[in-house]
Amino acid sequence: MIFPNLIEATVGDMEVSLSKTDKYFWQLFVDDTQWMSWGLLHNDQLRELASSVDIAYGKVIATGLGFCLRESMLLDNKNVTEIVVLERNPNIIEYHNIYNSEIMNRITVIECDANTYKGSCDTLLLDHYELYNEEMFQYFNKCLNACTSNIDHSLVWWWGLEEVILSYPEYLKKSKIFKLPDLTESEFEKLRSIYSGKY
Repeated sequence: MIFPNLIEATVGDMEVSLSKTDKYFWQLFVDDTQWMSWGLLHNDQLRELASSVDIAYGKVIATGLGFCLRESMLLDNKNVTEIVVLERNPNIIEYHNIYNSEIMNRITVIECDANTYKGSCDTLLLDHYELYNEEMFQYFNKCLNACTSNIDHSLVWWWGLEEVILSYPEYLKKSKIFKLPDLTESEFEKLRSIYSGKY
């Protein structure tokens, strides 16, 4: 796997920097608001992205470029034939064009709002939101409905799914509007264990 280069730099309104208290903890800010982090010691982000990478196949449309970590992992998935990333912030794109050209040359990045983009793919991976309060959960639901309506897909998965579903087969029965993979409870529990670091 080609790990993305993390270089402290500011490009327009975007900044990538090391935490002032932890030299192994990287942060990405836009307009002084932290959008994401990556802790290199425990690599929680690798575990949290494992399910997205594992279930992906064919042409993948993924939302949010972030640290380019998911994309570098997807490049190792032999079932994936094409990777298209929707990223609204041009400065994040420029940062990776400068510091991660090896990865960027192997994927297609489209500068746009994922919630209004129209297209088609085999696998749709959503990861352009945070779920830390009720307001953000409402925003996530809006994103989920918009993206799954506008982008024709055979399969959808979103970051953090393992945290919000108690029984996967029950969720599949109730949620016929989303094209989720047909996993057994044990298969889903394995993904949940990897996500939480218990596997």
